[in-house]
Amino acid sequence: FLFITDLTDLFAILIREQKVSFELLCAGSSKLTPIKSLYEMVLEERGVNKKLAFDKSKPSIPVTICLSHELANNKYGWKPKISINEAISKTLNWTRQNNIM
Repeated sequence: FLFITDLTDLFAILIREQKVSFELLCAGSSKLTPIKSLYEMVLEERGVNKKLAFDKSKPSIPVTICLSHELANNKYGWKPKISINEAISKTLNWTRQNNIM
Protein backbone atom coordinates (compact mmCIF):
# COMPACT_ATOMS: atom_id res chain seq x y z
CA PHE A 1 0.00 0.00 0.00
CA LEU A 2 1.20 3.48 -0.84
CA PHE A 3 -0.23 6.96 -0.36
CA ILE A 4 -0.53 8.94 -3.58
CA THR A 5 1.80 11.77 -2.55
CA ASP A 6 4.58 9.26 -1.94
CA LEU A 7 4.07 7.92 -5.47
CA THR A 8 4.06 11.39 -7.03
CA ASP A 9 7.22 12.23 -5.09
CA LEU A 10 8.89 9.20 -6.66
CA PHE A 11 7.68 10.24 -10.12
CA ALA A 12 9.14 13.73 -9.64
CA ILE A 13 12.51 12.26 -8.66
CA LEU A 14 12.50 9.89 -11.62
CA ILE A 15 11.59 12.66 -14.08
CA ARG A 16 14.59 14.66 -12.85
CA GLU A 17 17.14 11.93 -12.26
CA GLN A 18 16.37 8.68 -14.06
CA LYS A 19 18.77 8.01 -16.92
CA VAL A 20 17.86 4.38 -17.72
CA SER A 21 14.88 3.73 -19.99
CA PHE A 22 12.39 1.10 -18.86
CA GLU A 23 14.00 0.66 -15.44
CA LEU A 24 11.81 -1.38 -13.11
CA LEU A 25 11.32 -0.08 -9.59
CA CYS A 26 8.90 -1.07 -6.87
CA ALA A 27 7.10 1.66 -5.00
CA GLY A 28 5.50 0.58 -1.78
CA SER A 29 5.88 0.43 1.94
CA SER A 30 8.04 -2.74 1.88
CA LYS A 31 5.91 -3.89 4.80
CA LEU A 32 3.56 -6.84 4.72
CA THR A 33 0.03 -5.71 5.55
CA PRO A 34 -2.63 -8.43 5.62
CA ILE A 35 -6.09 -7.38 4.40
CA LYS A 36 -7.51 -8.29 7.82
CA SER A 37 -5.10 -5.81 9.46
CA LEU A 38 -6.00 -3.12 6.93
CA TYR A 39 -9.69 -3.71 7.62
CA GLU A 40 -9.10 -3.43 11.36
CA MET A 41 -7.10 -0.18 10.92
CA VAL A 42 -9.93 1.37 8.89
CA LEU A 43 -12.56 0.34 11.44
CA GLU A 44 -10.45 1.71 14.29
CA GLU A 45 -9.94 5.04 12.49
CA ARG A 46 -13.69 5.24 11.87
CA GLY A 47 -14.47 4.37 15.50
CA VAL A 48 -16.46 1.30 14.48
CA ASN A 49 -16.45 -1.82 16.66
CA LYS A 50 -16.96 -4.69 14.24
CA LYS A 51 -15.34 -8.05 13.69
CA LEU A 52 -14.29 -9.45 10.34
CA ALA A 53 -15.66 -12.94 9.68
CA PHE A 54 -14.18 -15.36 7.19
CA ASP A 55 -16.20 -18.06 5.50
CA LYS A 56 -13.80 -20.95 5.99
CA SER A 57 -15.99 -23.26 3.93
CA LYS A 58 -14.91 -21.38 0.79
CA PRO A 59 -11.66 -22.11 -1.03
CA SER A 60 -8.64 -20.02 -0.10
CA ILE A 61 -5.29 -19.49 -1.73
CA PRO A 62 -2.57 -18.51 0.75
CA VAL A 63 -0.62 -15.73 -0.92
CA THR A 64 1.99 -13.45 0.60
CA ILE A 65 3.45 -10.69 -1.54
CA CYS A 66 5.64 -7.93 -0.22
CA LEU A 67 7.53 -5.80 -2.72
CA SER A 68 10.59 -3.88 -1.65
CA HIS A 69 11.38 -0.24 -2.46
CA GLU A 70 15.06 -0.92 -1.69
CA LEU A 71 16.25 -0.20 -5.25
CA ALA A 72 14.38 3.12 -5.37
CA ASN A 73 15.86 4.02 -1.99
CA ASN A 74 19.41 2.98 -2.84
CA LYS A 75 19.47 4.51 -6.31
CA TYR A 76 17.30 7.63 -5.86
CA GLY A 77 17.05 8.13 -2.11
CA TRP A 78 13.29 7.58 -2.20
CA LYS A 79 11.17 5.88 0.41
CA PRO A 80 7.57 6.41 1.48
CA LYS A 81 7.05 9.18 4.03
CA ILE A 82 3.45 8.46 5.00
CA SER A 83 2.66 5.41 7.16
CA ILE A 84 -0.32 3.24 6.37
CA ASN A 85 -2.10 4.50 9.52
CA GLU A 86 -1.58 8.12 8.48
CA ALA A 87 -2.69 7.29 4.93
CA ILE A 88 -5.90 5.71 6.19
CA SER A 89 -6.56 8.73 8.40
CA LYS A 90 -5.92 11.20 5.56
CA THR A 91 -8.08 9.21 3.15
CA LEU A 92 -11.00 8.89 5.56
CA ASN A 93 -10.79 12.59 6.46
CA TRP A 94 -10.86 13.46 2.76
CA THR A 95 -13.90 11.25 2.15
CA ARG A 96 -15.71 12.86 5.09
CA GLN A 97 -14.88 16.39 3.91
CA ASN A 98 -16.15 15.53 0.43
CA ASN A 99 -19.32 13.79 1.67
CA ILE A 100 -18.30 10.48 0.16
CA MET A 101 -18.99 8.39 3.30
